[in-house]
Parts: sequence; structure tokens; C-alpha cells
Amino acid sequence: MNIVFLSTFEQTNSQLETGKAQLTIGEREGVWHLVWILPGEDRKEQEVWYEGLYWEELIASLRYGVVGKMAEGYVPMIDNVLGEERTQTSTWMNQLLFYAESHYDAKLYDELRQWRREQATAENKSAYLISSNKLLRLISCYKPALDSEIMQIPGWGKTKQSKYGKQVLDIVKVYERRHQFPLDWVAEQLDKEELERWIFKQKKQKYKVAMEWQLKGKQLLELVYQGGTIAVLEEKLQLGRREILELMEQLEQDGYHVEPLIELELNEISSAEQELIWRAIEETGGTYLKPVFIKAFGSDSEQFSSQEAARAYEKIRLIRMRYNREKEKDVG
Repeated sequence: MNIVFLSTFEQTNSQLETGKAQLTIGEREGVWHLVWILPGEDRKEQEVWYEGLYWEELIASLRYGVVGKMAEGYVPMIDNVLGEERTQTSTWMNQLLFYAESHYDAKLYDELRQWRREQATAENKSAYLISSNKLLRLISCYKPALDSEIMQIPGWGKTKQSKYGKQVLDIVKVYERRHQFPLDWVAEQLDKEELERWIFKQKKQKYKVAMEWQLKGKQLLELVYQGGTIAVLEEKLQLGRREILELMEQLEQDGYHVEPLIELELNEISSAEQELIWRAIEETGGTYLKPVFIKAFGSDSEQFSSQEAARAYEKIRLIRMRYNREKEKDVG
């Protein structure tokens, strides 16, 4: 086996004894191997984290496995083995989120979620586009009372403030709070070891989702080249149509082509409508879907039902993937 990467990890137990483990990446006849090795007195214990052909899948497995071992107390002897850097901003955000998880006001949180549902219905959009659960949990923990205070909540920017600031502050103001702004006091309230364990837990979940996404992408490509439609993919992958389209877009960005599926789906759309959407993408740049939607369908878009709008956005996504590929060819 050709070893291309080796890293040592150390773990110190309660008796202050230090144990070591090794993580190796090897290649044999085109197959990648990712192995965790725990030396023993008589023999080495091994955990095979990955065997396969795809480097992206190996990296996803590496991150998931390493963060799990770090949660057990293993420390890598080289920096940034996960391939990401912790910034001052991300550390501050983690501190606020960690504290909020165990100190938020459940009644206020439920009221904010109810407001979000009603607002999403009124705007005919998904609730998560109004606000994430994390953001509502932060607000229900720290309970801002002023414009200047809610703007200190990470994720609550000028756009949200102009649209929803007054509504949210009106909800929050009737609830009593114990702490004040600014939120510098949060760091002093935290147990550093518990915070680190929580961060590793969050990362492990994040990398687990990434691994599952990688697997779904691989399955999607196999089904595409078997002639599967989006309806078939929905059944086989247990994903919604929107999730499938987002996965298709990600695969296209990563250099994979899902043109057979795009071709199948666009066969159901008239040439005139395809041309209309294509021109709208050209004129707006295609970065954001809503400007394309308005440009392509004009005043008619205001009369669309939620189902019709969803179908229109689906068409835009399909044509945008083809448009972006053609644009890359022209640049090349």
C-alpha cells in the first residue's frame, strides 16, 4: 500500500497516562483506504473508516471520524487536520449558541416560531427563509429590547431588521430578562471543556450530514445514467424535489454532469418557455432565482399558486444548470 498521509493523535486519561493512535490514508490499485490504528501490546486494533474510489467521500469520512475521536479526547499532533480554521467570529458564535441551548426561554421561543409560521404563510415562502431555529433560540435567550441590541444577535442583519425588527421586538418586550447587552458576559459563564465537547458534537453531526449527502450524490449519478427521472429519484433517494434539484446543482458545481436528467425533465417544457427563461437568466445574471422568476413571468407571476410557483422555480433551476455549463464552455 502507498501511504500518502499519516497523522498521530494523543489521548491523556484520568491517570495522566498518554496513549497514541494513528490515522493513515493509503492507496492501492486506485482504491483509497482510510484507517484508524490503535497500537496494542500484542496487536494493532484497526477501524476502517473508508475504502473506495472517491476522494471527496474519503475526506467526508475523515472529518466525521476525526471529530468523533477528538470528542473522545484525542488531540491531533498536526494543526488543522480537519481542513478548517477557527476564527474569532466562529468562536464567539459558538459561545452564544452553546449558552442559548440551555438558557433560552421556551415559551418565548414557541411564540417566535408561531410568528414565523404566520409570516411565512403571509409571504408565501418557506419558514426557514424568515428565520432559522438557531436565530430564534438566540433571540429567546438574550431577549433584545432595542434595535441596537437585536442587531448584536449573530444572523440578524439589516434586511431582517428592516422587515421584521419591530414585530419581533414587540413580541420579546413583554418577557423579563436577567442579563444585559452587550453580551461579553457570556464567555465568563461557560465551562470550556463542556463547550469543546458541544462544538465537537455539532461538527460530528455536520460531517455526518456531509457524508450522507455525498452518498446521496453518488446514488443520484447512478440513477441519472440509468435514465431515472426526478420522480424516480424522489422514491429511490427519499428526498423531495427541491432537495434533488439542490443536489443536482451541487454536483454540477463539483464538475459532474447531470445533463441526461435535465434533458428528460426539459422535454416536458415547451421550447418557447425554455427560451423565455434562458433570456431571463442572461439578463439578470442568474445568481438569484427570484429576479429570474419575475423577469421571465412578469405580472403573471403574481397570480401563481404556491404549487405553480414551485414548478416555475424548478424549471428555472434546470435551465440555469444548462446555462451555467454553456457559459463555462464559452469561457474555456
